Amino acid sequence: MQEKRERQHKIEEIIRGHEIESQEMLLKQLQERGFHVNQSTLSRDLKDMRIGRVLNARGEYVYAMPNEEIKEALQIRLDQDAACGCIGYEFSGNIGVLKTLPSYAQMVALAIDKLSLPEIVGTLAGDDTILIMPRDGYDRQTVKQSLLRYIPELKEKVT
Repeated sequence: MQEKRERQHKIEEIIRGHEIESQEMLLKQLQERGFHVNQSTLSRDLKDMRIGRVLNARGEYVYAMPNEEIKEALQIRLDQDAACGCIGYEFSGNIGVLKTLPSYAQMVALAIDKLSLPEIVGTLAGDDTILIMPRDGYDRQTVKQSLLRYIPELKEKVT
């Protein structure tokens, strides 16, 4: 547990001090500082710490620490860029599968999680795919309608 706290403290320090564009860049920075972790551990840390990607002044997505302004914006509506990054949405059983442009999935999944929708237990994001787990008692139609409230661009892309 101590190692995790130290690693997460170092992650915060790196993100606050550098413009980190990818998990690979962050992994390299951690390794240079003596933290040898794998990609899945880093992904869990980023999610636990509620770290997301935001546009910098040059129009590039970089990791950023959460703040109240970002949290409020996510609760009102998904960022327009994130919503535009969504390509399609379909179900396999009751599990939703949301496809995004490459590298958008974690940002969109974080935004969905921050909405704290009662219909959704949580998300699991890769690079361009998000699994959306509905809460017990909610069917796919209810989850779909809930997502469409925040990502209306998906209306024509839902199968």
